[in-house]
Order: sequence, then C-alpha cells, then structure tokens
Amino acid sequence: MSDFINNLLALKVDPVYPGTPLTIGSSTTQVARIQSYLNALRTAKYATLPKLTVDGKFGSGTAGAVKAYQRIVGLSADGVVGNATWNAIVYDRSLLPGGASGDTWVGMTMQSGMKGQDVTLMQGYLNGLAKTYTSINTQGSDGKFGTNMQDATRRFQHLFAMSADGKLGELSWNKIVDVKNSIKARSIPGVLYPYPGTTLRRGSSGDAVRFIQSMLNLTDNAGLTVDGNFGARTKSAVTAFQRRSGLKADGVVGSSTWSALMTAYNKAL
Repeated sequence: MSDFINNLLALKVDPVYPGTPLTIGSSTTQVARIQSYLNALRTAKYATLPKLTVDGKFGSGTAGAVKAYQRIVGLSADGVVGNATWNAIVYDRSLLPGGASGDTWVGMTMQSGMKGQDVTLMQGYLNGLAKTYTSINTQGSDGKFGTNMQDATRRFQHLFAMSADGKLGELSWNKIVDVKNSIKARSIPGVLYPYPGTTLRRGSSGDAVRFIQSMLNLTDNAGLTVDGNFGARTKSAVTAFQRRSGLKADGVVGSSTWSALMTAYNKAL
C-alpha cells in the first residue's frame, strides 16, 4: 500500500468512515453526505466534477463523480467510496468554509424509511435532549428512521415552534445540534411550544398532553407518566397547579393555563 493511501487511512476525520464501502446500490444518509460534499468541492475547487442530486441514492451519476474525484486526487478510480476515498473527500471538504463534521447537516431531508450513521447520531442527540425535555420519547439508536424517530423529531419541533412534520430538514437538524450544545454549555434553552388552539381536558390525547404532563412533573413534581393520555391524575395535577397559580381550578387546560404552565416550566428548566 502506498504512503499516500496510508496517510489517507490515518487521517482523523469527522464524520468517520461508516465501516462499509459506498457503491452503486447503496442508499444511506452517508451517500447523501458524500454527494453534498462533492457538490461543495465542485463549486469551490474542482469545476470538472459533475453536479449531483443529493438524494442519498448511489447510482451511476454518483459513481462517475466519485471516479472523477479519485482521478483528481490520485486515488484508484473505481467509483467506490472506501475508507481512503471517504477520508479524502471529508478532509477536502473540511478545508472549505463551514468545514465538515458529523454535526453538519447531511444535505437532504431525513425522514421515515431512511437509514445510516447520521440517523444514529440524531437518535443519540434526541435521547440526550429527552433527559431535559421529557415530552420527547426515547428510542433505540439503530440507525433506522422509524416511527419512534419520527415521533421524537416531531415532539422536539413542537417544543421550539417549528413545523412539526417529523422530518429532519436543515432547520430542524441545526436546531437539535444548537440545543444539544447549549445544554452541554449549561445554558438550557426555554421552549416556545404554541398553544394548540384546542382546550385540553380529561379524555384528550397527543403530543400537547405529553407536554402538559412533562411541564407538571418539572414544576410541581407531579409524578405523572408522560404518555399523552389526559386521565384522572393529569386532571388532578392540572387542578392543583391552577389553584397554586390563582387560575380557575377546573382541571381544563385552556390558553391561560397553558401560558401559565409555559412560564413556570421555562423558569424551572
């Protein structure tokens, strides 16, 4: 093996090589990242590279762009993104404005059915955030964007008044990273969950009820199960909060009670 290849293999890059070569037929978030990086390199350094659609699908066009890149940098032009080619592309991209890291957006909207190490990364981040914002469900870090990941993403989006579609586009991705970094720096961001517009009462269910339960657990140590089902215990906890806050103690969460809960919750974070 040449010294050139050895040097590439020894590079410490982020994100790290996923461990399996990317080739025709691969369909993962890592493919989207490589497509995005090659497009950036095309714009900034290598104008002869073909422009790629960032769709996470490794077809003949992506293979052709990889071969063209490999020829430029002196790698064997096989069109396969193995360890050395991955490290070369990621390192090359890291030298451009904005750099490259696992925390940078993958380049395409991540949604149900997708898989890859970027999904695993975000699953871990959302699980970490769920320790602070307990209305977010936890999940396994299996790299598969399934129902649990969709639910956790949507519940995070609700908290920060984002479009709650359960998909990870650039805005949602960056917000998760920003909130994660803020908590790491011991500066917990307050939430902005908007009032859902519908009175919540016994028998109600859904994400907004999960948030009510989460708020009451933090502000009043209510000990509620965060399951999204507005039952007798949730009603009792709401009533106790209303009495303490000088509100009409009817156990129903309208806009005034929601606003008071939000204020108390953000103070308690």
